[in-house]
Amino acid sequence: DWSSDVCSSDLTGALKRRGETDVNMLAAVLGNVKKETGFRLRSEDSYKNTSNSRIREVFGSRTANMSDEELNSLKSNDQAFFEKMYGANWKVQRKNPQTGQMEMVNPLGNTEPGEGWKYRGRGFIQLTGKGNYAEASKAIFGDDRLLKNPDLANDPKVAAEVTAWFTERNKSNMAKQLGFDTKNLTPEQANILATSIIAGRPIKPGDSSYTSGENYQKASEASNLFKSGGRYKIGRA
Repeated sequence: DWSSDVCSSDLTGALKRRGETDVNMLAAVLGNVKKETGFRLRSEDSYKNTSNSRIREVFGSRTANMSDEELNSLKSNDQAFFEKMYGANWKVQRKNPQTGQMEMVNPLGNTEPGEGWKYRGRGFIQLTGKGNYAEASKAIFGDDRLLKNPDLANDPKVAAEVTAWFTERNKSNMAKQLGFDTKNLTPEQANILATSIIAGRPIKPGDSSYTSGENYQKASEASNLFKSGGRYKIGRA
């Protein structure tokens, strides 16, 4: 529709300004945005009407010790739900790049109460976590305006810049993990790479799980929407 066309053009232009000219990759990123949000700019949805089995699939160990009754109670309160899933109390083991020591940290950079809710997903790719908002803000604006007002990530032009920045930041490392040559990507490889960037880990297209195979399949199908006459429809720069 008109809004999707305008947004896809904004995003294509933002990607090109960050040096992305591969038509396969451009279409793959557009396909992932179509899969993630349908180009609708909004904050992350409530999980009130999501089944507990799907929530457990998506959030994994963060729900491991919760009964269905506890999960039903939690998901009835959006703020409490996102605080549980993304907030400062969620920690994983990571290596400190300065000391080389393993530490328990919040992988999203959330350190204070309320930040799981404040920095929930927004924009075309559902940017999540204080750390990502801080990095995106510095890279795009040279300041901390996205930290102060995270809802700016739902502005269409800002959402396009955030998506382009996130893709550029993670493309090389993810391609290395996948064993792909970024200078010679096939359409399938581009779809796998873009989906992996958004997922935050290498995905397996043949896997039937929600967080890998299904995401890849949806994004791959969506990227075909940006093909026209055998060539990718990549919008205006």
